[in-house]
Order: sequence, then C-alpha cells, then structure tokens
Amino acid sequence: MWSVIMSATESIENFLKLPRSTAECDEGPETIFRPGVLTVRYDSETEAGRAWTTLRFRGAIALRVIPAPAISPIVIEAYSKVCVIKNSAWLASLMNTHGDGRLPEDRKHFVVFFDHYGSVETIARTCELEP
Repeated sequence: MWSVIMSATESIENFLKLPRSTAECDEGPETIFRPGVLTVRYDSETEAGRAWTTLRFRGAIALRVIPAPAISPIVIEAYSKVCVIKNSAWLASLMNTHGDGRLPEDRKHFVVFFDHYGSVETIARTCELEP
C-alpha cells in the first residue's frame, strides 16, 4: 500500500463550498480529463431523487486519484468542498520537473474528498461549479 504524505509546509484552504454532500455517491465521482479541462461529476440523493453536481477545473495539467486508505488526514478537510493545497509538494515537483517555462505559473493544487472513495486532485488554474 502507498500513501501521499503532505509536507510540513503544506496547508489546506477552502476554495468553494459544494451545494451537495460528497458522501455516499452511488455512481460518482466520475472524471473526464481532456487537455486543459478536468470535469468531475458526482451524484447524491435529494428529495426529488438523484442529482448530479459537476465541477470544471479550467487550465488542468495533471490529475491524480488517491484511494481513501492512502490519503493524508488533512485532505479530509476537502469533504463536500473544493480546497486548495498551499505550498503543494506535488505542484512544486511538477514545476521543478518542467521548470523551463512550459508550465504556467498560475496553477493551483485543488482537492475534493469523497467519503468511501478518496480524493480527486488536480493542478489547474481555477474551478467552476456548473449550474
């Protein structure tokens, strides 16, 4: 088993509160990664039945999915929220690997935690909630 260890300098900051809980998705989360855009969809039960929430991460350049048993405890803070990892070791590693100007410097490390699933993480410019 492997795990993602957050460095001592990393911290987590709220970016966007989600309108529906990320607990107990029946069919989600689903991810579609295309050049420049990551789409994450997840389902939840509402009084009217199943509802889907869609997030679009614009300017996405990387994606990773961490299973629940392997996540860092700090990532649980991203439960039903989109959060940003400040001083991200993953982002720094990507920038160091491709530090020749090929990677835009305005990217952030975003994370969303899904109960019983784990985390979906991306390096992107911004995140938008689809109506």
